[in-house]
Amino acid sequence: PRFEPSCFDLIHTWSGGIPRRINTLCNRLMLAGFLGEKHVIEPGDVQSIAREIRDEMGPDATLGPAPLGPGGHAAEDRFAHETASDLAPWKKSLRDIEERMERLERLVNTAVNLLHRTLLEEQRTTQPGTPVKR
Repeated sequence: PRFEPSCFDLIHTWSGGIPRRINTLCNRLMLAGFLGEKHVIEPGDVQSIAREIRDEMGPDATLGPAPLGPGGHAAEDRFAHETASDLAPWKKSLRDIEERMERLERLVNTAVNLLHRTLLEEQRTTQPGTPVKR
């Protein structure tokens, strides 16, 4: 679908310019356009879908103009006001999760390789003309 140029300012306003919110809103706009067989997205569509998303998400909806942080700028990160010492436990937890993921990946790779070798051996022993070992 094609977006009317006046939609872009509305999308920016409703999303606060935050990429994830822009994606959420635009994905829903394109889905609604597809389902409605619309080839042009209009400002009314943006308003309607943005309100729909906000209503679905409840009073704490993240869709809407971004809240202003210190200095009157949009808050880009909810942790921006926290100090490094406040985040230290999170960093350790994240490292622990990353290490566990690496171990799980190695385990899955080992299992897949073992299964692959087993299947190859099975194929070799069941092909016609291959002597069967007893």
